[in-house]
Amino acid sequence: MYKVFINDSSISFNNSPKSSSSDCLEFKANFSFVKLLSELENAKQERHVCVYHQNLEFLWTEFKNCFKIIEAAGGIVKNEKEQLLLIYRLGLWDLPKGKIEEGEEKNEAAIREVEEECGIEDLKILRDLPNTLHVYSLKGVRILKFTYWYEMETSFKGKLIPQLEEDILEAKWVEKQELENYIPNTYASIAELMLYYLKA
Repeated sequence: MYKVFINDSSISFNNSPKSSSSDCLEFKANFSFVKLLSELENAKQERHVCVYHQNLEFLWTEFKNCFKIIEAAGGIVKNEKEQLLLIYRLGLWDLPKGKIEEGEEKNEAAIREVEEECGIEDLKILRDLPNTLHVYSLKGVRILKFTYWYEMETSFKGKLIPQLEEDILEAKWVEKQELENYIPNTYASIAELMLYYLKA
């Protein structure tokens, strides 16, 4: 039901143990999410951990209580040539997205952020895509970031303008069949979303 990325590792949550997973942990009275998060943050190789409890909503609430929550929205954008929009930020390829402002609808935020980060116009939302969740630290505070994703289309033919103040060095169109070439140099949560999109 929930899957959260920590760097290249992840935690999934379930109401029963997964028989196929050797890295499956039961949530008990002495269980520490903080300890597990520290282990995953410092892991030298990726790990995928399942945490289970019969009450899934209780388990999820206990996990969320470890964080400050931030909500963001963004898009996988295609143009009339069926090319897809990528950005290059902080040494990795990414999809345009950003924080939802107070009182703003998720779909409105997604369009605004794509416009701001890429200098693009004439965006239309086609459908919802799976949300992603990932964890990071900011000034010593652990953040759990929910990102709501949408497939979008545009007839925009102008020059893309990367938002330099957001550390975006490049915005570019790539052929859909070339998207897999960018997956090794992106975030694990973004890679999973890209693969979902390619298979859909």
